[in-house]
Amino acid sequence: AYEIRNCDWSSDVCSSDLWYRNALDASAVGPGVTVTVQRGWGVGEIADALERAGVIDSALAFRIYARTEDHQSVQAGRYRLRVGMGVRAATSALERGPVVEQRRLRVLPGKWLGEVADAVVSQLGIDRAEFLALVQGTSIRSQFSPAGASSLEGLLAPDTYSFGLHPN
Repeated sequence: AYEIRNCDWSSDVCSSDLWYRNALDASAVGPGVTVTVQRGWGVGEIADALERAGVIDSALAFRIYARTEDHQSVQAGRYRLRVGMGVRAATSALERGPVVEQRRLRVLPGKWLGEVADAVVSQLGIDRAEFLALVQGTSIRSQFSPAGASSLEGLLAPDTYSFGLHPN
């Protein structure tokens, strides 16, 4: 796909240029894979994670491309990418932002917070003890809480609640 003119194939410069250009584009797009970018990661950590997952063939090519082209910063989060998609396509996908997972919690009428905590565990995968500590303590308050109330007991309306879960 690339035309190389006046290139002496024994030249290191020519070989490096060809290697770099080939690394930028897909080798053979394969199955989907999820890559998680952690908060605080720089180009190097992202490049290594993409290479380990097989999304790109070369972490070095990603580092060069990210630093020599005008690219936006990458948000922490989970990304759905494809094996072998290449540096350009991976960079484009990362710049669009992470996948925000949508989860739903169905709260039935007449349930106590302990029963709601069971639903939180089964429907959202959130730790029961952490949930109860938040809703039975004073760190989360409602404008409808009676004065002196120390919990949200009785204040969670029956409904289906939608949440966008971000890994960070």
